[in-house]
Amino acid sequence: YLMVEQASSADEGKLQQTLWGNLLLSGVVTLGILVIANLTLGRYQRRIEQMAATDKLTGMISRQVFETTFEHLVAQARRQQQNVSVILFDIDLFKQVNDHFGHNVGDMVIRKVAQTMLATVRQSDVVCRWGGEEFLIVLPGCKLAAAQELAERIRRTMACEQDAVVGTITLALGVGAWQPGECSSTLLRRTDQALYRAKALGRNRVVVAPAAHRTVSVGSNARA
Repeated sequence: YLMVEQASSADEGKLQQTLWGNLLLSGVVTLGILVIANLTLGRYQRRIEQMAATDKLTGMISRQVFETTFEHLVAQARRQQQNVSVILFDIDLFKQVNDHFGHNVGDMVIRKVAQTMLATVRQSDVVCRWGGEEFLIVLPGCKLAAAQELAERIRRTMACEQDAVVGTITLALGVGAWQPGECSSTLLRRTDQALYRAKALGRNRVVVAPAAHRTVSVGSNARA
C-alpha cells in the first residue's frame, strides 16, 4: 500500500475560496433575476387584467365586467326583494360630431359625458360604457322615481354646459326599474325600448318604461 499525504498550499485555498465565492455570487444573481422577472410578469399581468376590466377611453369598468356585476345585483334584488333601477342613454347626434369635427373630438365628448355622469351618480352605483356613445347605469336600492330624477339631472347638466368645440351636448335617456320575477335581460330590453322612444320623440329627454309596458316622456327638445 502506498499512502501519500499532501498538505494544501495557500494558492489552492485561495482558488477554493474564489470558487465558493463565485458560486454564491451566481446564486444571488440568479435569485435576483428570478425575483425581478416575477415582479415584472406580475405587473404586466395586473396591467393586462386592468385593461380587460376597464374601458380605455373613460376608465369605467368594461362591459364584460359590468354584465357579471349586473347579474349579481339583480340576483341579490330578487333574493332580498330590493329595488334596482337602470338608466340607459346615449349622446344625441354623435355621428355628426365625428363627421364634422373628427374622432378625436368625438372621444373628447365621450370623456366629458362620462366625467359628468360619474360626478352625479352615487358611489354605490355601477356605471359602464355600454358601447360607442352609449352608457349604462345600475342603481341598487333605487326606486323608479328616484332613477328618473337622476336621469333628468344628468340630462339638464349636459344640456346647460356649452362645449368650446361642439357647443351643446344633449342626451336621450331611458329609465327602467326591476320588477319581481324579472330577469336582467328583460329589464335591459324594456329600458332600451324607452331609450329608443326618447330618440323618436326628438332626443334630449328622459323616457320611463313603467311596468304596464307604456312609456311616459319628460324633458324638452333641443336639437333634432
